[in-house]
Amino acid sequence: MVDREWTDWKFTREDFKRTPSVVACGWTVEREELDRAKACGLIYSASRKLQLPQITSASACVYLHRFFMRHSLK
Repeated sequence: MVDREWTDWKFTREDFKRTPSVVACGWTVEREELDRAKACGLIYSASRKLQLPQITSASACVYLHRFFMRHSLK
């Protein structure tokens, strides 16, 4: 995964087993999934309170997931 170009945003299930949080920090895939879900929940909650369009919060979650495919959650 690390040797891919930064413009390649298509990931396989195997890629999720090799994220920086899992490889470098020793997290489990389940813990990372839970933390990502919590972060998206926070984004959706804030978006509702700010009365933002749903597409805004959905886009924010996509960018969050993309960012953490390259960087650790720690």
